[in-house]
Amino acid sequence: MNYTRLRLGSFVTNTYLIADNESGKAIIIDPADSHEKIEKHLDGLIPEIILLTHGHSDHMYEIAYFREKYGSKVYAHSAEKPYFEREYVRNPAHVPIETREYICDVEISDGDVIEFGPYKFKVIHTPGHTPGSVCYYCEEEKILFSGDTLFNGSIGRTDFPLSDPSVMPDSVLKLMELPDDVALESGHGFSSTIGKERVSNPFVRAFSEGLRL
Repeated sequence: MNYTRLRLGSFVTNTYLIADNESGKAIIIDPADSHEKIEKHLDGLIPEIILLTHGHSDHMYEIAYFREKYGSKVYAHSAEKPYFEREYVRNPAHVPIETREYICDVEISDGDVIEFGPYKFKVIHTPGHTPGSVCYYCEEEKILFSGDTLFNGSIGRTDFPLSDPSVMPDSVLKLMELPDDVALESGHGFSSTIGKERVSNPFVRAFSEGLRL
């Protein structure tokens, strides 16, 4: 898969650009601040689809820009609706940021498959960090874009408004059903694999032993 990871914004959020050079189009996963840096790396590709892993502002800050300029369609889980409507839940750290318009064009659900060029992305609903957190799994390429559900050595926070620590263990263990050699590309931090997290992530180990947050 031809993709690029950009580390953007004050929270060093990972934004992913997935290119289909044959069609001249691209997917953006979690367009963080800033659109100038994202456009530079798009290098002329048209961002047809924006996939959101969840609705915190550091992951969707630039969606209005790409919707207006390119007609990009924004995909998000239906349970993320409050994040599009309420500032205090999408910006729980109360970071002073510019007022933006947040619109979801396509509501997705667990098990949906999003096709883009030669790639298919399966939606895996992983609530906990937010009620509509999702991961995007490309089985053919063995890549999981996990948002803020699972990180290299850690998991997403569950102390924000609308977070639910009681369901986070099941969401994390759901990802452990994937093969060891699946690459893990998360919403912050650096790459890993499902196999590495299975044996070294302390939260995965605790959840596997029946412990809960």
